[in-house]
Amino acid sequence: MVLVKARRKAESAALLVGEVFPEQPVRQWVLSVPFPLRVLFASRDEVMGRVAG
Repeated sequence: MVLVKARRKAESAALLVGEVFPEQPVRQWVLSVPFPLRVLFASRDEVMGRVAG
């Protein structure tokens, strides 16, 4: 069962790389902030707006 899942994942990854994504680089950014700042951003929209801007 595990081998079937692993093979399915590998086939899905090959499909994405070979046919779905365009022939251009793909970038992904992940931003992590400390927990107190997360609370501030969640509670005050204007602060988050300034950070995102």
